[in-house]
Amino acid sequence: MKEVFDTVMKFIADNERLFRIIGGVIIFILFVVLRNVISAGILKIFAKIIYRNKLEKRESFVSTLKKPISLFFAVLGLYIAFELNFKSEAVLKVFKIVIIILICWAVINYLSANIGSFMKITANDETNITAIKFISNILKIIVIIFGVVMIVSELGYNINGLLTGLGVGGLAVSLAAQDAVSNLISGFVIVFEKPFVVGDMVITDSIQGTVIDITMRSTTIRTLEDSVVTLPNSKVANSSIVNLSRIEKRLIQFDIGLLYSTPNELLEKCISDIKDYLVLNDDIINEGMRVTFTKLDDSSLNITVWCYSNKPVLNEHFEVFNDVNFNVKKIIEENGASFAYPSTSVYIEKN
Repeated sequence: MKEVFDTVMKFIADNERLFRIIGGVIIFILFVVLRNVISAGILKIFAKIIYRNKLEKRESFVSTLKKPISLFFAVLGLYIAFELNFKSEAVLKVFKIVIIILICWAVINYLSANIGSFMKITANDETNITAIKFISNILKIIVIIFGVVMIVSELGYNINGLLTGLGVGGLAVSLAAQDAVSNLISGFVIVFEKPFVVGDMVITDSIQGTVIDITMRSTTIRTLEDSVVTLPNSKVANSSIVNLSRIEKRLIQFDIGLLYSTPNELLEKCISDIKDYLVLNDDIINEGMRVTFTKLDDSSLNITVWCYSNKPVLNEHFEVFNDVNFNVKKIIEENGASFAYPSTSVYIEKN
């Protein structure tokens, strides 16, 4: 028995390298196969501790962190496999750098999923979605910067010396960075003053369209022609902005030109009938409504119709405008009046 044991031990000793490789491969495979189970189990334990009675938040916590934590265990298995066979400072350094990247990834995922709850903002509150995205982007960049600094430090560079060098070189790039800083500050102004949010239809000094994104540097607008235009935040913040999405009512205004031969009584009857129609129209706001004889034009007696529809959505407003035009035309025709058209009378004098 002792001879068998000695033989086995001698075989293992003679083939230690092979057994280390086999052991490393087995460990790596085990970690890869079990990584999802291990990561889910650990995350569920932490989720129960952090969110005791909030099942939805627990599920969100697990889902947002599962990928980076799962990948961590795969990397850990690979590191152990390498350590069994190639003990090296370089392997440890690479492992630390990968861990820093995974931590940054996990933090970014967690912030993206929970920034709204940190700010006490609901995801359904459209006016605050822009603020959530903006702050989330800033926090992500801060996390990335910290990650880069830690990686640079891990690679052996002197952070203090690097920062000193940046301070000296910073003077050279400060002028170039002015626009970036200006855009960042303007981005804060846009997000927190909320002249518009993502999804609003706006008119600026140079463009009209729907806001599709607001980042730290720029605002992206889809124009009526369906092209996408990106404007620096500083330019947007310094321009006058008309937010069409916040309109509560829309103006209907047009002139009707009748023939000069139209009697006063008929003119008054047309005005009265148009007023009555508008008053009874549920899509028209009575307050501020005006139908008046406004001008003796070159070739027509002009009646001005001025009122507001209660349809802020543009397509619905145009439907109301369309109905008003048809009904006003019908009223004029039913009263026997005639529309004027631009004309010029030429008189030839005989000598």
